[in-house]
Amino acid sequence: TNAYDFVIQGEGLDPGAGVLGHDGIGTDTRFIDRTDIQANRFMAPGDLRITELHAKVVAGAANFVCAVYSDNNGLADRLLGSSAPVANATNGWNAFTLTSPLNLTGGDFYWLAIWSDTEGAVLQEDGGGTERFYYGVYSYADLGGQWPDPITLVPNPGEARTYCIYAEGTPLVQAPGAA
Repeated sequence: TNAYDFVIQGEGLDPGAGVLGHDGIGTDTRFIDRTDIQANRFMAPGDLRITELHAKVVAGAANFVCAVYSDNNGLADRLLGSSAPVANATNGWNAFTLTSPLNLTGGDFYWLAIWSDTEGAVLQEDGGGTERFYYGVYSYADLGGQWPDPITLVPNPGEARTYCIYAEGTPLVQAPGAA
């Protein structure tokens, strides 16, 4: 029953070092539906491999899908990866598995987007701040749920908001630590 002392050494990572996007609490809601793709632009904090996105939605009888787009001088451009649909999502954070892993380059910007096949589907957001959200008018039914490539998104002229959508990745470069 003697006490044991352990000495652990190493160099830690910043808690948000592997997160692309916004993993906030989502105090507001925003309707998204079968005719609008909603997105925010984010910078990758380091070289990452991502396999899924997470989005905070309100439960409902809807299919939600997420995607990652490249950035071209501040505008969303080419489709890099998309998720399988999540049907009948639960309240809160839901995982959206990408159809294949995606490598991101640290310091580059990417667009995280979400879409639904149902009118009145709801996504959580944090209103205010300086983030401007973007949207594109694309019919889920007309496109058969397939993401447009390339995509055209325009800024909302109204208030700023940041959607609760993020990817947590595995660093592609080994962090320094204990040997």
